[in-house]
Amino acid sequence: MTHNASRTRGSRTTSGARALESIAAAVAIAMFAAGCGSSPDPDPIPEGTDAHVQIDPLDPAALGPQEAAAAAMNAILSWQPVFDADKTDALARARPWLTVPLTDSLDAPQTTTQLRPDREWDAWAASGDTLTATCTPAADTPATPEGMRTVIVDLDCRQRVLHASGASTLRPVETWRTTIISTPGGWRLSDFRYRT
Repeated sequence: MTHNASRTRGSRTTSGARALESIAAAVAIAMFAAGCGSSPDPDPIPEGTDAHVQIDPLDPAALGPQEAAAAAMNAILSWQPVFDADKTDALARARPWLTVPLTDSLDAPQTTTQLRPDREWDAWAASGDTLTATCTPAADTPATPEGMRTVIVDLDCRQRVLHASGASTLRPVETWRTTIISTPGGWRLSDFRYRT
């Protein structure tokens, strides 16, 4: 190999290395410039937590007046005639969302004449039916004013009769007027009545 051939081969290797270095430098500068000039992500993805905090959607302390009224009335109007002696049992299941005087009525000695069963109660019990209720704020319920400690909430409630056969029957919508009171433990139901 001649002296000129080895010099040409060496200059090719050196020039190839220089070209690669130039490309790498250009890429590094471009990446650096892109990182410095960008703005933070306007919609960052929220990070999770390992706090293992249980969130109870029906916790009275976490509910507003309309949600507390609906939770209480859902329980009050959901009946198990096969197991419940009367509607007082459903009222007792609603205790977490109740306050005085309703809690006082639950704690007082009960007589069978205090709550009159629905005319269909015995038929539901005989056929093994269960009733579930779904209550939502009535369309004419006004928003809760700031600072109020006692609020009237009208609810449209619909019961569904779940038959032992697997079929179900929707009952007509009924509107109930509820009184909700702010307590240290959250909003609680103090009174309810059928709105005519």
